[in-house]
Amino acid sequence: MRLELRMKYLETIYQRYHKASKRSKGRILDELCKVCKYSRKYAIWKLNRLREEEPKVHKARHRGKKYDHKILSIVEVIYKNLVFELAVVCSHFCPISTCRHSQSHVL
Repeated sequence: MRLELRMKYLETIYQRYHKASKRSKGRILDELCKVCKYSRKYAIWKLNRLREEEPKVHKARHRGKKYDHKILSIVEVIYKNLVFELAVVCSHFCPISTCRHSQSHVL
């Protein structure tokens, strides 16, 4: 069966399929599979994709802020102090020329 004929046939079957009861849908699917030589899953997929609805427009979701400015400033101070302490500890265990933490994070 040519592609054009299959598409026309699918459009006519689509109307019957979506108005039919569950039992009738099974018979319609059997008929479609026999005529177009589709597997059953592919026939169901094709029939569900022929819907004439407009594509859904998804609204972009943005996560809200969990912390206000006051808390973030406190966390920033703590982070800077911890990085400084790490640089000091690192400088005791390795030479300054090879220790990347002591060179890049000193305040």
